[in-house]
Amino acid sequence: MPLDVSRLRDSKLVSHVPPAQCFFAVILWCASWHQIPAASLPDDDIELARLAGFGFVVKEWKKVRSGALYGWMKCSDGRLYHPVVAEKAKDAWLAKHEQRWRSECGRIKKHNQRHETNIPFPTFDEFMSPAYVDPTKRDKQQLSPGTNSLSPQNVPGTLPPRDRDRDRDRDRDRDREKLKDAEPDGSGADAPADLTAAEALFQVAVPWLVARDVSDKTARSLLGGARKQLGDDGAWDLASECIRVAPLDPVPWLAAALNARIAKKPPGRTNGMQSRSDANIQGFLDSFGVPEDPMVIDMENVR
Repeated sequence: MPLDVSRLRDSKLVSHVPPAQCFFAVILWCASWHQIPAASLPDDDIELARLAGFGFVVKEWKKVRSGALYGWMKCSDGRLYHPVVAEKAKDAWLAKHEQRWRSECGRIKKHNQRHETNIPFPTFDEFMSPAYVDPTKRDKQQLSPGTNSLSPQNVPGTLPPRDRDRDRDRDRDRDREKLKDAEPDGSGADAPADLTAAEALFQVAVPWLVARDVSDKTARSLLGGARKQLGDDGAWDLASECIRVAPLDPVPWLAAALNARIAKKPPGRTNGMQSRSDANIQGFLDSFGVPEDPMVIDMENVR
């Protein structure tokens, strides 16, 4: 309901009615906006007490009744009406129908353009008349221009498993085509001509992993660990092989392949520092769920 602030401030309600009763007067204005007819109230103290917020305590309602109903008058239908609230309700009703009239004129205009006709627009009074007849033939059952067939009915909300697998394979093939310039032809492939091995890791391999539901943090951490153990070229060789194989779950595949390549490194002199380094390597791989044996992957602990 619109509230005319200046009109309320300068009204007799504010100057003649105690503030506590003014509060309930405004509450009843709001309640009347949603009554049928709008801007009316029932002439019944039990209902008025409920609408004013007193619930079943009618005795307390009667203490503020005179001020809360200031300006209301009983009409021939037996209900109470407030002239200002009724005025606002009438304005809202007219605005609603004016919008409908403008929409009707817009619909007739589109009909004229579509069918090359010249049907005149109705005036507002003509539109509001009970005798108003739609001057156009509504074609709701006809297809819109450019539509070849009716839309299928009762379409399921989810695709069958076979269709989901087909779409997943299609998306994977499309991603491979996008990366074909960076995809290696075999193991030991060099990075793309315009990128170094380190740049290829983070500009090609990381986005490739992220596109397969691997978090950016996990992808960077895993490839960063591969750089420390295998160097830039070795890490890119590992990542390029993963892109070529395209495993369903690249994280355990990369972690196991990294473990296997570390195990194949030529043995050197072992000392205390080397032992600590090996422990750090295994701890890093353990964070991705890879056991000491690179051929055994505990899938329950991955991620």
